[in-house]
Amino acid sequence: MTALFVDAQKLRDILATLNEERGFIMSVLTDETGLPMATAAAGDEDPTTQLAAVVPLVRHQVERSNEWIGLSDAREIIVNHDDGTRLVSRFFSVGDRSFILACVVPDKKPYRRAMNKAITAIKRLWSAVLSSDSDDGD
Repeated sequence: MTALFVDAQKLRDILATLNEERGFIMSVLTDETGLPMATAAAGDEDPTTQLAAVVPLVRHQVERSNEWIGLSDAREIIVNHDDGTRLVSRFFSVGDRSFILACVVPDKKPYRRAMNKAITAIKRLWSAVLSSDSDDGD
């Protein structure tokens, strides 16, 4: 498989905009193994690397549980915390690549529409890379 690269700054900009516009605490985009592709955090603390490592583990546990009880694949996982914050993980694919967008969302903040918008922008970036790669292969 050819190595494909997307502009990391554009990915960071999408996540930073997501955080700024919606007041999210942090956001991270990883591949399915947890390799961080882009991160953005509000404030001084930046535990996004740890978040990137944890999210695939949570997804794996949910997938195993779903298999055991016969449910289909999860598209979203929400972990609610005592202080009202939520860790929201959304799973999506572009071509044969799987991604996880995880955001720490403050109490009572809506997230779904904003995350959908970010995922659409990320898909658009990756689709452009995939289509240019297939154009090169002709």
